[in-house]
Amino acid sequence: MLRAIRLVIAILAILVIVDMAVVNRDNVTISFWPLPYTSDTPLFVIGAICLVVGAVLGGIATWLGAWRYRARANRNRRQLRELEAREHARQRQEAAAENERQKQRRANLTLT
Repeated sequence: MLRAIRLVIAILAILVIVDMAVVNRDNVTISFWPLPYTSDTPLFVIGAICLVVGAVLGGIATWLGAWRYRARANRNRRQLRELEAREHARQRQEAAAENERQKQRRANLTLT
């Protein structure tokens, strides 16, 4: 169901972008203020560039905003590895102690 909703939204977004490109074909002169460069570019290209730049900046802002959660996840992952290593060492120690007890029982059985 969610996949279908995403598909409908994507199709609508594509239709809006195509409509914008068809309707806004007129050239617009763009000048870059401190630089002596000017460019005659179709308006839909400028809109598309602004859309991409906005998406990239939004993605960067989101990524930077989530650093706290990534740091916590890394800390938890490190702590889990340490706890697993301790548990593994405890299990090995327990197995060695059990082997030693069995050897002592066998030795006691052979003495009697």
